Amino acid sequence: MNFSLIALIGIILLIGIVMKNAIMMIDFALDAEREEGKAPEESIYQACLLRFRPIMMTTMAALLGALPLAIQEGTGSELRKPARDYNSRRSARLSDPDALHDSRYLPLHG
Repeated sequence: MNFSLIALIGIILLIGIVMKNAIMMIDFALDAEREEGKAPEESIYQACLLRFRPIMMTTMAALLGALPLAIQEGTGSELRKPARDYNSRRSARLSDPDALHDSRYLPLHG
């Protein structure tokens, strides 16, 4: 598999979600340390318990939002179709020695 635009979007999305979650956990832990005087381990544990539901909701929303891209259906799927069509024609040409003279393997226009 090639590294595509869709893969780049997925990596950026994943990095963004992980960083947002880490920042929120640290922020909650620092607040617990300052306001309640808790130890660092206890405050990060409490932050994990408090932030678990919102983190899961955000993660599931991102995954379900990217699902149409992954299954090639719905809005956004047309982004991958040109590459898929090109690759299928290319692989057919490589496996068929008479492909140069066959109109089935000509590039599609429009």
